[in-house]
Amino acid sequence: MPTESAQNNYRAEELGAAAAAKAYSRHVAEFFLCGGGESDYLPAFDCALLGIGSLGRTASQFPCSPALREKVRPFVPVEAPPAFSPRERVIMTLPVINRSGLTMFLVAGKNKRNIVQTVLEAGAPDHRIPATMVNPSGECLFLLDIDGQEYT
Repeated sequence: MPTESAQNNYRAEELGAAAAAKAYSRHVAEFFLCGGGESDYLPAFDCALLGIGSLGRTASQFPCSPALREKVRPFVPVEAPPAFSPRERVIMTLPVINRSGLTMFLVAGKNKRNIVQTVLEAGAPDHRIPATMVNPSGECLFLLDIDGQEYT
């Protein structure tokens, strides 16, 4: 959805990330509960489509971020490292991602080969590699184009 859309609930620039996270949490709770929901309600989405960064980040969950420890709130404000834009973000937390009925990782590029192997072979969640912390209650699929071929 375009960021200028009136329906865009990620209004971190307008409201500030903390207020936007609370507002979006209330909006999602109202949708799932048909009104009157608590902002800390953890929804269960049918599907979560994720990517993986070359260092194992996923869903704007950056390595060693305090957001990785979140257990209650469905959406939280985070500040991305300086190399990323936008810096101020609202992200879905791991408890919500892990409640999805289907979680899919869509990964392309030769530079992702090693991190995908690391994630798939991880024996335990590792806060240094956030994608290893995705442990869905439903099905999990990896859709891979590791050769990273370009199609014209």
